[in-house]
Amino acid sequence: MFICEVSDDETIDSLIARILIDSDFDPALIPSAEWAAEVGEWHSNTRINTLHIESEDVNDVLKRILNGFLMDLWFSTTENKAKLSAISVWKQSSSTLVEGKEIIAYGIRKKPKESLRASRALVLYDKRNLTDDDSVASYKKGTQFSDNTIIGPELFGKHKDKSFNNNVMLNKDSAELLVQRYVSRFKFTPFLRTFTADERYLNYKTGDVVNINSEIDQGFDGSNSTNVRAQILKINPSYTNEGRQYKIDAMTYEAAFEDNSEIVLDSVLGEVNLYILAGAPSQAITITFVLTAYAFGSTAIRAGSFPTDSKIILILANGFKGKANGGDGGRGSSVFLENGEVIFSPPSDGQNGGTVYDAQGVNTDIYFSGSTSSTSYPTADGYIFAPNGGDGGFNGGTSSAGDGGNGGDGRVPGVGGSSGNSNVGAGVDGSNGNINSNANDTSAGWGQDGVDNGATKGLAGSGIVDGLNSLGLPPTVVLFGATAARYVNGNGDH
Repeated sequence: MFICEVSDDETIDSLIARILIDSDFDPALIPSAEWAAEVGEWHSNTRINTLHIESEDVNDVLKRILNGFLMDLWFSTTENKAKLSAISVWKQSSSTLVEGKEIIAYGIRKKPKESLRASRALVLYDKRNLTDDDSVASYKKGTQFSDNTIIGPELFGKHKDKSFNNNVMLNKDSAELLVQRYVSRFKFTPFLRTFTADERYLNYKTGDVVNINSEIDQGFDGSNSTNVRAQILKINPSYTNEGRQYKIDAMTYEAAFEDNSEIVLDSVLGEVNLYILAGAPSQAITITFVLTAYAFGSTAIRAGSFPTDSKIILILANGFKGKANGGDGGRGSSVFLENGEVIFSPPSDGQNGGTVYDAQGVNTDIYFSGSTSSTSYPTADGYIFAPNGGDGGFNGGTSSAGDGGNGGDGRVPGVGGSSGNSNVGAGVDGSNGNINSNANDTSAGWGQDGVDNGATKGLAGSGIVDGLNSLGLPPTVVLFGATAARYVNGNGDH
């Protein structure tokens, strides 16, 4: 006769503790209150109701529980207790590790863990009879979660699947939570990063979630990325002539953020996609971005593919200056003398200036000055200046090629057009535009069309473009504190 163990509305922490204690693990090493708080935060409604019908190895049972509820369990030698932690992209970081300070410079390594990546996950649950075996036929239900927003030519051509082992401990809610959390955490390839840290900067523990700012993760402009989140997996001491150091293993992943959360973008923004910076959420969210540096690009900032009914709040802070690229000048006409006949080719048009912010149909509030909706940045202080268009190229004459048109002002100035080709006389190349349209870099001189010459001018760029949402409707874009000194629209929608 085999006496079965029963779980009747049992919490995850209670079941794990019971298994460990039955296996002669010292109960004094189990911080019950900490475990209950962790499970209460991340699995508040999860209850296990099942019948344990056969004798199994303790490690196998623990693996089924931890894998089924996406939990980590380890023993901390520094704290001398067993630790239990949920795995979720929604966990907020406790600190930021900067290479050159918290991370010893030039020593970080990263290795992709492609085997963990999955954009679609499936698990079977709800056994027909608790005494049946664990085969597929014994289960009545299954649930699948996928993120289709990352499938396409831009990111991944097709789904990568994760099939969990059938799990008798799961119910509908816990099964759906499992596949959703796994895909959210591992839809992008995670990386195992290894680095060394000095003891004086070791202000985190195994299991903690941190942000990493390192040379090996760079943004569009070449500066360090500040959007790398990691969970600390291992901390091992080592001894050197300079003292004790620690070798750290951390698993990084694409961070996601809670609804109504706030992300500070304090580096230069060059053609950034806010949807990607927010972790590519699959549900409608309201999210705040605080911009503190400056922006550049053909389209410096775009909202991206946020789900319908999402809302973006942009807070321009610390004198942020949103600009875009100036339009290039047109090429001058070419002039050739052949057999006594002068042959002209026409000059080219100037190019339009770029766009600072394209809402792409996403509802957006933008704070330029005055009070904001943020407690961390209660006062806005920023600018958006539409760039200038480039001048059209000039016509040539019988004695020289046409001059090139001047480039328009922009954060990346428009390039002056080259003079046309000629065998009778050279023209003059156009001048490049300026980063600042005037000595004090105020609003004066921004958002201007180029100049018509022999060819047509390029139009001024746009401060803000609304775009259309998936229903073909324009968004609601509201500007706060957008005085004439702070906002130059150019050919935008506002």
